[in-house]
Amino acid sequence: LKFVSIFLFISLLTLIFFLLKESKKSLALFFVNLLLVFIIGFIFPLSYARYAGFIFLGFIAAYWLYCYKRQVNWKNKWTINILLLIQIAGGIFAVSKDIQLPFSNSFRVRELLKEIPVNEKIVTDYWCLNTLEAYTDKPFYCLELQKEMSFIQWDKELAASQNNPHRFFDGARNLFEKEKINKVYMISIQSPQEMLQLDAQLFKSFQVKLVDKIDGAIEKGSNLYLYQISSYR
Repeated sequence: LKFVSIFLFISLLTLIFFLLKESKKSLALFFVNLLLVFIIGFIFPLSYARYAGFIFLGFIAAYWLYCYKRQVNWKNKWTINILLLIQIAGGIFAVSKDIQLPFSNSFRVRELLKEIPVNEKIVTDYWCLNTLEAYTDKPFYCLELQKEMSFIQWDKELAASQNNPHRFFDGARNLFEKEKINKVYMISIQSPQEMLQLDAQLFKSFQVKLVDKIDGAIEKGSNLYLYQISSYR
């Protein structure tokens, strides 16, 4: 499906180029909007689904500008109508999903916090930090950066931690040694499969138990997982 999506995306871009090629202003409007959406999606990679509609809105605005001074031929009219029909079908699918599923599960983070025994150490991963702080109004210990934080920061320290193949293992090991504990509870947006891919060493060196999960959200980056990480000793 990934290859099909890439093919469709390139095909649609090519089609839009030919539809707007007679108007440099329209082309510039569409592709500048597309570039800005990509930049925002790159900076905030957990929210792709939020931005998809802006690409289509950018196309409608660009085509409106195109039609302002040009007569549209019948081929273009049919092409636009087909694109609108596809968008209607996609819209029906999106609305049906929106009715069935929550867009985000971030607001339910307090439910997982209530499951953690009193006085137990709570940690989080970097990408879940904002969710926890937003709904509790207090900082949390970030396992990857090995310190307590109130919000994410786009700096070199983040880049270094993201490139560390043992980011969670190193964080847990150092925290256990520093605070003389052998167990923490971790709230993360990463599923067990994703955690294993990011840091297999954590599962080899510690006992990692999935205590609970809140998933099924449309925005995958807002699903929540509660882990108990403990040493074997």
